[in-house]
Amino acid sequence: MAAADDNLSEFEKDALISNMMKEKAKITCDSAVKAFTKCAHQRTFSLAWACRKEHKAMKDCMEKFYRKADFQLWKEEYLRNDKHDQSTDHDVWNK
Repeated sequence: MAAADDNLSEFEKDALISNMMKEKAKITCDSAVKAFTKCAHQRTFSLAWACRKEHKAMKDCMEKFYRKADFQLWKEEYLRNDKHDQSTDHDVWNK
């Protein structure tokens, strides 16, 4: 797959593929983000301990989509699909 890596511009690697990962994280982790947001609403110093459980749940969910090891899977999926059609459903998202 080294040859395919050469075909990716820095823009594609850094922006498009990362954006695919972020969008999937937003969709998948929506309930965890909402729970943290609800807990954090109108808190200042107490946020650190009062919302610890919600923060950990949100962080654990979102980290699944930001691991460098998974970036290769997303990149391969991007290359399998039409490189410029981001509206397709990506198989990697359903893992």
